[in-house]
Amino acid sequence: MTRTNKQSLEVAIIGGGITGLALALGLLNRGVDFTIYERVQKFEELGVGITFTPNAQRAMEALDPRVLQSFISVATQSSGGTISFVDGFREQGENPHISVEDPFFQVDIKEGFKACRRCDFVDQIAKYIPVENVRFGKSLESVETDDDSGKAILTFRDGEKVKADIGVSSSMCYRLRWHPLSRAHLHVWIWPKQSTSSVLTPTRIPEHGAFGKSSRSYRPEEGLEGTHAYWTECVCAEHTLAAVNAMHVEAFVMDKKEWPEFQAGSDSKRYVLPATSEEITNVFADFGPTARTLVSLLPEKLDKWAVFDMLDAPVPTYARGCVCLAGDSAHASTPNHGGGAGAGIEDALVLAEVLAVLMNRSSSKDSGISEALAVYSEVRYGRSQWLVQSSRHIVELFTWKDREYGTDIEKFGQDIKERSHKLWDYDTVGMIQETLQKLEKRLS
Repeated sequence: MTRTNKQSLEVAIIGGGITGLALALGLLNRGVDFTIYERVQKFEELGVGITFTPNAQRAMEALDPRVLQSFISVATQSSGGTISFVDGFREQGENPHISVEDPFFQVDIKEGFKACRRCDFVDQIAKYIPVENVRFGKSLESVETDDDSGKAILTFRDGEKVKADIGVSSSMCYRLRWHPLSRAHLHVWIWPKQSTSSVLTPTRIPEHGAFGKSSRSYRPEEGLEGTHAYWTECVCAEHTLAAVNAMHVEAFVMDKKEWPEFQAGSDSKRYVLPATSEEITNVFADFGPTARTLVSLLPEKLDKWAVFDMLDAPVPTYARGCVCLAGDSAHASTPNHGGGAGAGIEDALVLAEVLAVLMNRSSSKDSGISEALAVYSEVRYGRSQWLVQSSRHIVELFTWKDREYGTDIEKFGQDIKERSHKLWDYDTVGMIQETLQKLEKRLS
């Protein structure tokens, strides 16, 4: 591995997604040596939308200001300043251009709720990663600990073995022997115990062409009895997603059918299936005119994505010895909180802080690795596991499946607001202070 500092730790980052790249830049900012191992031949992400809430943006800035700047440079924000929750079935009028949907309630998001395309953010942040710190075409097969040196031994599919002081898996596509989400057990974490599929497409639609309305934010819709579907849209009057006068649409369908068994080949063949506009048209046939009109504008060919979370099979810890998990590899969640990627940014910040402390220790760098990673796990476990649980709970609310609230809109709205602010208002500075205090106690 490339050494940029004689006293630097050797950190192997498995996966060059958002969490992996953010961690890399945080380590680079702190002088900690790293190498990213990415299975494809270049950094790439889907062109779908992603949201980073205020807590995630604060973590970005603390990690490295360039992470936040990379996001801001490609992000857009709704001019409305609110998230509106409306009834997707009942509208006043059948003309989608003039029909009225009264919100159940609204959540004030002020200036902190921004969105971008995943691919644009990755392209920006990757510009700051030195090429010599990245190895493409490296698909991880296993991770073990060397008994003699205590280092992590990474074995790749091409047969190469690499040693590192610390191994960080930041992608749930990779396989760790002690991880309950290895291929043989993947079926246990399909949500909700059967499968959840979504028809997900970034669709370019002129604002005025679909609804005759502007400045809409995310709009979770009431579910259909039996199919349990809802959809969201993100469109902004002044600045549309990726600044291309477009809207981002996600349609979610809770399908009782099992997701097909794994196919050979890449992950895209395993988790992404072809779909047609007819499928989604049938699902939303009983919705109001706005939803039906939006669906009618989708292209004939769509992608249908499996949506998984780890609620039913959580890992007991995020660290073991010199190996740890971060991001989706540690706490994959459904996207309904808009906080999964942000949780990965928070993970990266804590990891960067503890590894920087280790690097600057005067004693042997090996002695404190397991303690430092244990602190990382302790600090991050509770909050990130809450996010997995809360995100699934929100889906149950959106589809009227929650037994406690039923169709009580007042309770529904209050619960959403409280959960949202628990995510958004997190004390990032306090998280760092807690981390450093716990680490000092462990290492003393």
